[in-house]
Amino acid sequence: MEQGVEAAVRLARISRELLTLPNDEDAVRLIVGKAVEAVDSAEHAVISERNGKRLKASASTSGIAEACDELQHRQGEGPCVEVAWNTEVALVSDAAADTRWPAWGRRVAELGMASVLAIRLAAGTEMVGSLALYSTARDAFDASSISMAFSFGTHAAVALSARRQQTRFVSAVEARHTIGVAQGVLMVRYGLSQDRAFALLRRYSNITNIKLRDVARQVVDTGELPHSRVAARCLDIPEARPTERVRRASPVPAAPPVPRGPQVPSGPRSTEPAQGA
Repeated sequence: MEQGVEAAVRLARISRELLTLPNDEDAVRLIVGKAVEAVDSAEHAVISERNGKRLKASASTSGIAEACDELQHRQGEGPCVEVAWNTEVALVSDAAADTRWPAWGRRVAELGMASVLAIRLAAGTEMVGSLALYSTARDAFDASSISMAFSFGTHAAVALSARRQQTRFVSAVEARHTIGVAQGVLMVRYGLSQDRAFALLRRYSNITNIKLRDVARQVVDTGELPHSRVAARCLDIPEARPTERVRRASPVPAAPPVPRGPQVPSGPRSTEPAQGA
């Protein structure tokens, strides 16, 4: 009972620590390091994250763990691949003799690893990745190790997911602020309405294949749209200086035409007949 309470307290502390780290990379590195400490017999650990239909190692405690995981990614088989797509937990007690993934198992045994325990890292419906623990001993992970690894993986996945949701939220707020500032810059620079300034940003983003927030950042940093030819295309006007664009957007009335021909003197006309008439 006391061991269970101690383990729960340790996992809670790890979860809190994950939320206080400055970035996601540090959080992932902390997870693999703490996993080796938390799970008995674990000597190496690696986290792989799912990107579309592929897995990629994002943090590991050693080059051996990363090499073992990379073999799975290249060959498309192994316990991490299994938990990423099919099951919650995958256990390998003797890699050299495992018949489920023979090609991968032989290569892992050649690297000196015998036992592997893979845990799916998931928070609700979000698949965060997989955690793989490696040991040089056969039958290294028993029921207690599996239970601890599963509990650890659940805490780590929830904390990591919360971190990433917070990061995405902050990033979205910052992006909206930057886009708003960029709209204001374009309104003043090119004499545009608020709606047209946003349409200009979006069109420029589509033409250049640059993310909208990155285009906005360039506008905020430089005070105008970069690449004058592309900017002119987006504005539907010939390439021109910003001041000329403002005049085109807000035309002023033209001055009256200047009369041509000889000037007629002003003043009253004489009524006397001309001499010799």
